Amino acid sequence: MDNLIEKNEILELAIIGGGIAGLSAATKAKKENIKFVLFESESSLGGCIQTVLIDNKFVAEIGPNSFSSGEAWQEILSILQLKSLPQNEKAKQKLIYANQALYAASNPVVLFFSNFISLKTKWSILGEIFKKRHDNLPFEESIKDFFVRRFNTEFVSKLIVPLINGIYAGNINKLSIRAVFPALAELEEKHQSIIGGALFNTFNIFTPKSKTQKRTINSFSGGFSDLIEAFTNYLELQNLYLNYSLNFIKQNNGIWELYFANGQIIKAKNVILAIPAYNAAKVLPEYLIDLNKIEYAAITTITVWIKEADLSNKEKELYFKSFGFLRAENANINLLGLVFNSALFDNRAAANYISGTAFLGGDFINASQKEIENIVKKDLRQIFNSLKEDSIEIKFIKCWPKGIPQYNIGHLALIKEIRNKLPSSIGLTGNYLTGISLEETIKSGFRVHC
Repeated sequence: MDNLIEKNEILELAIIGGGIAGLSAATKAKKENIKFVLFESESSLGGCIQTVLIDNKFVAEIGPNSFSSGEAWQEILSILQLKSLPQNEKAKQKLIYANQALYAASNPVVLFFSNFISLKTKWSILGEIFKKRHDNLPFEESIKDFFVRRFNTEFVSKLIVPLINGIYAGNINKLSIRAVFPALAELEEKHQSIIGGALFNTFNIFTPKSKTQKRTINSFSGGFSDLIEAFTNYLELQNLYLNYSLNFIKQNNGIWELYFANGQIIKAKNVILAIPAYNAAKVLPEYLIDLNKIEYAAITTITVWIKEADLSNKEKELYFKSFGFLRAENANINLLGLVFNSALFDNRAAANYISGTAFLGGDFINASQKEIENIVKKDLRQIFNSLKEDSIEIKFIKCWPKGIPQYNIGHLALIKEIRNKLPSSIGLTGNYLTGISLEETIKSGFRVHC
């Protein structure tokens, strides 16, 4: 993967970054017969996609755990000729931890008639369809302001906060409703109501219904390392350069000069930056300095194993029927949530154990490993009452100081302004642009052009 580029050679396309955005852009380039070279600063590809094997056998993901199979995923898997691993059909229930209990959130009707929310909030939900949108509202508002306006604060605390914890690990006072949930903002604008708009779209016989394939949750038999291996094989080793950290780029007579930390200067007609916003701002500040305005939420992932025999029969049944849980606001635990890995996929834990990936927010990024272990064990014992101190084993801890880009108020305008002033020979791709999911990041890699 460390081939030499001739001194005076001018590349057709240089792709900077070997995460899923850069790999997707390279896949598109190869499919369209565009000659490219991809440069990655680390010694391996994948970026935040990282798989480790516990006891050299059992899969643990310290980045993304699974993916929702949309059109972009279907295309990339077809190109790579890679087969995904669908989740266990029984483990589809999603849980919310609130009121010191786990509630099934997958069935809105059951959740509505439980004691999960107060009677006042239930009336607020029923009455949302009659709330009209004021004409003098600002173009952008925070997620919290939007949902408090449409419902109330308990609705936000019990339903929206867990959702945001699971996606952004961010601040609902700052995140933009238009950037995060554009479809909901459009429903309210068009129909004066979220629920009313959703019902209209469901039952409107005059609107052609698109035949969208049902999405499923997937991974791979050997974890996401299977995906990175498939990318590597498809893109071919001679096009992939590892340990190439880019310091900065500049344009000279219409050609981009790329200055790497190893002292090499490489020239290219076109460049795609598939790196985080803060790194893009550093290597091309002339055009991208404002990308520093994009905040990133810190997050810590913890792989835990639990002795199955120590769970009560009721807790076991709940675990093996569930995807995982998310924490509501003021739930008196520190964990943002937990994905039930071995309920979803095989080969995630040894016999007699079950595995999970727990998440902690930015407040704990500087905590010691021992402090994190104690926090996780304490919270899990509160949630699963039958567990003892030695029932839980911490297998792996990974801290991501700049883990998840935040789509705060002003995000859409910022991205539009930056793209408008960029030269046509520079392309941007990544999860900080139009969507943080793996599906949207792949789309970003496919769409980028320069």
